[in-house]
Amino acid sequence: MKFEFCFSLVAIECDGTTVNTGHKNEVIVLLEKHLKRPLQWCVCLLHVNELAFRHLFSSLDGTTTGPNSFSGSIGKRLDSSFDFKIEAFEPILTDLPDLNTDLLSTNQKYLYQMCSAISASLVSPNLAIKGPGKLTHSRWLTCANRIFRLYIGTADQAENLKELANFIMKAYAPPWFDIKTKSSCEYENILLAMLQDDAKHIRELALRKILKARKKSKKTKVREFKLPELKIDASSYHDSIDWAIEKITEPPLTMKYSEIEISNDISSKCRLEIEK
Repeated sequence: MKFEFCFSLVAIECDGTTVNTGHKNEVIVLLEKHLKRPLQWCVCLLHVNELAFRHLFSSLDGTTTGPNSFSGSIGKRLDSSFDFKIEAFEPILTDLPDLNTDLLSTNQKYLYQMCSAISASLVSPNLAIKGPGKLTHSRWLTCANRIFRLYIGTADQAENLKELANFIMKAYAPPWFDIKTKSSCEYENILLAMLQDDAKHIRELALRKILKARKKSKKTKVREFKLPELKIDASSYHDSIDWAIEKITEPPLTMKYSEIEISNDISSKCRLEIEK
């Protein structure tokens, strides 16, 4: 395979499957070793957001049985969920980010509109006749859409259906749309996020940690990138890892800046401009 086109790469985007993101001999690591330099990893957060939903669905309703079929009672009803008339249902409050729905795909817009309708306990006639999207295991967004359609079309709801609808409303949909509105790589890397923070002392802290990581790095060896352990009880995003224990490496996007440029930014407390 020819890699000539790769030598201008600064960042690489992919989904989070292990074959791409593993830290031993997976795709990105092999590419970095070939280039003899690190790349900025931009892993699809939308795929990450699906994982908890998929596991909860399997736990409550059973596993999948094919590319678009399920073994459980809820899954088997999703194909026909669009045929059910609207019933009285219990509203589920949610908090979605404001966004221009015209920028969303048909299925994405359906999820946003259905969240708003269930939160307000009011489904418009137009929304009631809209299709929730084709059911396929490669796109769990449409599975969420069909669960919503089943929820508002079922008079006597089972507890597992209520639990799934509540999870989608409160834990799946809000992060999904938040990711859509914040797609820049600065939201995927703590140090990059800190560099763009509104608080000057957080930007200064990030710059100092980058300088420290740069001094410890071995110029002749590509870093081994491992996800750090997250502190679940952290009160802020910049405290979500243990800086004293974790091995910190410099974000590849900042490597083009000299130490003088970074030091000047620390002294002046200005934002370091990051290419996105």
